[in-house]
Amino acid sequence: MSTAETVQGLVSIMIPTYERPKLFEKTLRSALAQTYPKVEIIVCDNSRDEATAQLMQGYAGDSRVRYVRNRRAMTKEENFMPFEDLAHGEYLQWLMDDDVLEPEKLRLMVECFERDPGITLVTSQRGVMDGEGSKVGKLSFLGLENGETCQVFDGAELGRRMLRDMRNYIGEPSAVLFRRRDLQHHYWRAEAKGYRTISDVAMWLELLEKGKCAVFRDSLSYYRRHGEQEGQQKDVILQSRMEWFRLGTEYYRRRVFLETREDYAHLLALLRDEYDRVKPYRMPEFLECGAWDAYAQCMDGIRAILDGREAVCLQEREKNGRKIVVVSMVKNEADIIESFVRHSLAFADEIIIANHSSADKTGEILENLQAEGLPVFVRMLRPVELAHAEVMNELLREAVREHHADLVLPLDADEFLVNTDSEKSCREVLEGLSPEELHKLEWRLYEPLRQHEEEGRFLLSRPCRRSRDFAPGQKLAVGGEIALRPGFRLMQGCHYACWEATGEKVPWTVVPDLHLAHYHWRSDEQYAAKVATSWINNVAKYSVYTPTASYLKTCYEKLGKGETVSPGSAIEEPMDFDLKPYCEEIPLRYSGDVRPDVLRNLMGASVLIAEAYLEEKVLRQGKRVTVAIPYLGDDEELCRNLGLAMTQTYPFKEIFVCGIGASTEQAQLPEGLREGIRFLDDMSGEDVFRQLSREATGEYVQWLLPGYSMQEDKLMKMVACTESQDFSFGILFADGRREFAPTDPYTDVRVDPVFGMVSPESLWQELLCRGKYPSGSMNGALVCRSLMEECRWLRPCFLDGKPLPYVMWAHLLQQLARAGDGAVGIIGEPLCERTGAPLAANDLLWHQMEWFALLN
Repeated sequence: MSTAETVQGLVSIMIPTYERPKLFEKTLRSALAQTYPKVEIIVCDNSRDEATAQLMQGYAGDSRVRYVRNRRAMTKEENFMPFEDLAHGEYLQWLMDDDVLEPEKLRLMVECFERDPGITLVTSQRGVMDGEGSKVGKLSFLGLENGETCQVFDGAELGRRMLRDMRNYIGEPSAVLFRRRDLQHHYWRAEAKGYRTISDVAMWLELLEKGKCAVFRDSLSYYRRHGEQEGQQKDVILQSRMEWFRLGTEYYRRRVFLETREDYAHLLALLRDEYDRVKPYRMPEFLECGAWDAYAQCMDGIRAILDGREAVCLQEREKNGRKIVVVSMVKNEADIIESFVRHSLAFADEIIIANHSSADKTGEILENLQAEGLPVFVRMLRPVELAHAEVMNELLREAVREHHADLVLPLDADEFLVNTDSEKSCREVLEGLSPEELHKLEWRLYEPLRQHEEEGRFLLSRPCRRSRDFAPGQKLAVGGEIALRPGFRLMQGCHYACWEATGEKVPWTVVPDLHLAHYHWRSDEQYAAKVATSWINNVAKYSVYTPTASYLKTCYEKLGKGETVSPGSAIEEPMDFDLKPYCEEIPLRYSGDVRPDVLRNLMGASVLIAEAYLEEKVLRQGKRVTVAIPYLGDDEELCRNLGLAMTQTYPFKEIFVCGIGASTEQAQLPEGLREGIRFLDDMSGEDVFRQLSREATGEYVQWLLPGYSMQEDKLMKMVACTESQDFSFGILFADGRREFAPTDPYTDVRVDPVFGMVSPESLWQELLCRGKYPSGSMNGALVCRSLMEECRWLRPCFLDGKPLPYVMWAHLLQQLARAGDGAVGIIGEPLCERTGAPLAANDLLWHQMEWFALLN
């Protein structure tokens, strides 16, 4: 905030507001009530309606107030930015539009600054008021209850405490007064660095680097707790944890505040322990927000650091000034993926890979590399369409915001960064690139000299040829800071970037020495497989980008005519070249027997497209599934099953928790977990099963008994299967083809493998003779609502609150057989599996008693 002329002694009160006219007016009045005489009040309003604008007409005659109708601002950040030019005060006071200031706040705080020039920020213990504006107390974090009226803290020690404890001891923006000259990264600039949920903490720490903090014992401002607050949203909570990790890591790398490894580890342990408490429950309000996967991956990375599996990487990161991350989207790259990952990690700290439903060994190789402890983060992409630009932009943002990259290289798996022009390593050159700029990487075509020669060897060590000149076009290296600027976007292929608002290309600087060795042809089979699957995935997207992949379409049409894509078409006038002097030989461990198979890859892609088409048809029908979860007194198991239900990708579901043997009112659930869930308990004259029958609206029923896991797409696959048949399935269940111990009471059912269906009589005879039930128990089955009604919602299958899974199968199959209305369908995938330890002896005894009773 340096563009406006500063007026000494003036306090600028900055109020951004958005569609809260009633709360905002109370906020504004508290600013006008300040006893400190030298103030200006600036209001920036980006509301979509005119209510606040009309309210402000009543204050038009007050010379202290300036009102800006910021219609163009679409985000919070954009509504904050005008203050840079509007505020003229020596001191700055943020005031959120739902907070209020005490009348003496500014006078007391300015006096603090005047008494001690070494102070860089002044705050007070935070007062709290409810949604109605009633003062309900204060938050005391610094132990000032019986201390002095105002206490001064050393900036370095307070910053250390904040980071170690992951606590904002200073307060919300409205609590703090600071000098304009002491802060560089104001609110919107902190957000541009990626701190969107703890941007206030980032500001306070920057101020603490420069001086001391004064804290008043009495609350001089009050922040309001209400449901509209961003900080109470679950996705914001997850994002804040990732940002605390990034902020602590940045300060530890600089050895500011967190000067020792012990201090840094203390913060990481807090984050890990919190995750360990949340993870078993997989609370639905967190899962639905979309940030869970990134949060879980970030927390797994923290565990790796604490366990020492990232020790070498961490030492390199601490030694080097930049963190470099490679991001890539891959599909069927088994012949090259290990070479790509190991070579990239020679110059990058981490690599994030989106695996686009590969049909070959790509996924298996990536799992093996992760098992070695390499910093490889894999995202699975289920959609069939080739949404390359969208995915790469998501990976770019993840690399910068969650992985804290200073430099990101968006590469394909057939692109290898090399330096054949100087003695500098790739890492040395990349270290010199600015994180505030976009950088151009030249491109050159390379090919193995002979296809299939030394296939299991590191690709760059194999004899090769290359084009004499750089190829047209380029790829990019993206500075972390420019990537976070609003509107920055990589375009299809990551050949250039543009600003979304204008479509204008982002200018770049050329990276010296380095270029990308682009091995887009390695063999005839590989190229044909790439063309076949890439074009069909591209067509599945059918967007504005589809026509740009014309070379894929041309080659695909050649393959359709029985023509081959010859290696001679890849490079015109190739020259033999030896890359071995420019890169170290890297031994490969997982790249044997990975020759591409055109038909296998094409068939795999076709199956995924067919499944996606069928699922879309079924989703349009909107058939509802009732998920019934018995509560047997185990809170942890209930939370886990609620998480399994909420993570299902099938959207049309309702969830009931049924108190069977225990009251759901006694269940100790995390805050917010009861929202959207129906809880049923026995009432006078009506048990939970009758209530379930009366209130459930689903056409299918899914029971979730304790002790089982379930794939996210289980309901989607099962509903799609049964709804697409021209006959009725009374029961559909998953059969995984696994082996179990002879003593286990469950098994995978191997009947009629050709048609995937069986009569209920035949299945029951099979189960009764074996003395076993399907391995997924009731969790592996989806049951028609009518059959569940006829079986009284399995009411007779619970004994003193204990579920009897074998008896459940007996009731369902026998009733289905009596009705003569439907078969039993079998999906040959392990969509549901038993978890945890083997059954205890008493459970096995219960099963034997069930079997004996049914035999009789």
